[in-house]
Amino acid sequence: MRTLTYQYPVCMGLFHRSRQTALPERYDELSGEQFQAVVLLSKGWITEPLFFSRFFNIPLRLLPSIDSYVAYQLNTTLDFLRKLQPVNKMLIPSLTAIINGRHTMLLPPEEKLAGMTFQQFMTVDTFHSWYVYSEKVDYLHSFVAALYTDPSVPFSKMVLDSQVEGILSMERNTRELFEAISVNWMLVKMWLSDSYPQLFPSLTPTSTPSDQKPKKTKPSSWLPVFDALVDDDLTRVETYQTLQAIDVIRIINRKIADQKKKKK
Repeated sequence: MRTLTYQYPVCMGLFHRSRQTALPERYDELSGEQFQAVVLLSKGWITEPLFFSRFFNIPLRLLPSIDSYVAYQLNTTLDFLRKLQPVNKMLIPSLTAIINGRHTMLLPPEEKLAGMTFQQFMTVDTFHSWYVYSEKVDYLHSFVAALYTDPSVPFSKMVLDSQVEGILSMERNTRELFEAISVNWMLVKMWLSDSYPQLFPSLTPTSTPSDQKPKKTKPSSWLPVFDALVDDDLTRVETYQTLQAIDVIRIINRKIADQKKKKK
């Protein structure tokens, strides 16, 4: 992460003021606002000047005052955005929802899915897969509600409906924001694919989000994977559901690798 300091003229050019802006060099250094701007531009939902303003935190009114060389330098810092990169965290730090009549801050899992149970992971990934397949907005809403939760309330499918309603009750929680979260989850799945290749198929998109057109193949279910993990011991069902997602993923990935070795 770098910091750029630049000057712009005021009072008809008689004086200059300085501003600073963060210059990320990797996807995982993007702020939530910057990541949203990237996704919205890739989908054609905002103009390039508005993207430039939001990404570099430069007011639109100041853009015409930016020196052409500074503008060129800023543009060159965006080359890394041309190729999607895996990230191990959600870049949108939080959402606000009205739940039980009060404003509630909802948080995603931490880096490397810390704090996320395997049950939550299966629910989140299932809703996301069905959204990508069907493009039905109801799946998108359920995906976001399953991913961003109240840390003080244990994850449960029973609270999803009220959570969806609470998230949608806030005007700031827009479709554009949800789309950015959806793309972010794609990047998390890329990280999982790199880290646990036995369990997750290769996910190596090389272009910007606008060029990503997922194949319309019907999503596979996590249930067969979970059933194979639990086997016939039903007493282990709840145990595995409440285990940390990354721990279960590591176990399954190792078992698949071991099975492949035995077949050789």
